[in-house]
Parts: sequence; C-alpha cells; structure tokens
Amino acid sequence: MNNPQTLEDLQDVIESQHFAFQLGNYRKAYLSIKYSLNYYLKRWGYWTLLQELYEKILPHVDERERSFC
Repeated sequence: MNNPQTLEDLQDVIESQHFAFQLGNYRKAYLSIKYSLNYYLKRWGYWTLLQELYEKILPHVDERERSFC
C-alpha cells in the first residue's frame, strides 16, 4: 500500500484483515486495522467502518489492545 487515495486502494488490506480474522489469526487482523487501516479510515471519515472492524476484533484481543480499540 503506497499512498492510497481511496477506499478502493485499501481493498486488499481490508480483505487481508477479513481473511486473517476468519482464519482465527486475530493478532494479524488487529494489527492490520491498527497500522494499515486506522489512519486512512479516520482521515477519510469512514468512522462507522472503522468502528465495526474494531468491535468485531474486540473480544479476541488482550487487555492492552482492547484499550486501544
């Protein structure tokens, strides 16, 4: 992901996050949100999508990560 401009540019990362979650790799799914999606989704005003991603991963992360969510 090099300087994405639209939500479509992030589609690969969103899909990767989804697949990691489906496979039970919650750590990778969480890190994808935190380090790849969080900045752009906030910046572009996709608050609801970001909230949905965090709420979905919330039961599967440790206490420190939960506080970030």
